[in-house]
Amino acid sequence: MTLPEPPNDLSRGERKIFRTMVKRLVERGIDPVSRAGLVEDYARTEERLKHLRTSEKQADSASKMAVTRAVNVATAERRRLHDAMFRGAGKPAPMPVAQQAAQERSEADEAWRDRHWQRVPNPLSQEELGRRYGRPRMAALLYRSIEEEIGTKRILKKYGHKIPSSEWDALRAQCGGRLQNERHDTSNFTKRKSG
Repeated sequence: MTLPEPPNDLSRGERKIFRTMVKRLVERGIDPVSRAGLVEDYARTEERLKHLRTSEKQADSASKMAVTRAVNVATAERRRLHDAMFRGAGKPAPMPVAQQAAQERSEADEAWRDRHWQRVPNPLSQEELGRRYGRPRMAALLYRSIEEEIGTKRILKKYGHKIPSSEWDALRAQCGGRLQNERHDTSNFTKRKSG
């Protein structure tokens, strides 16, 4: 895919904005050539808005109202151009659970999970854990692993709190968890009572 070059009549700041927006369009899977005119207008509006904000700070009280109105109009125009540029863009793909888990894994959470979920034969005492790591995060006590925590949060974000009970087991299995365990039985919360 060939990337459009910024027009020659743009200032240095406008060219930088132009190139940045073209990169963002490519990242979102949008052909930047088809939206080059919108990107050019966006770059001009962004730069104009920057100068208007500077003028607004330096304006005296008599002309400040007019400059403020101009800032408001330019801001609305910038939003409109931004929406038009990214209309129809797909959302970026989420990071794989294992990769996100590797980034978010913490020694403190793992130590608290070892004790709470009895994952190791001789875990540290609660007093020792508190002394070393402080109070545990609630998520470390609710989820057996960081993968289960991330996966469950994604499931809840996708379905809200009305997760279809037929899909619950499969969805939890994708993130390393399971529906029922020896400590917490959540099956009653996912079934609707008929009556």
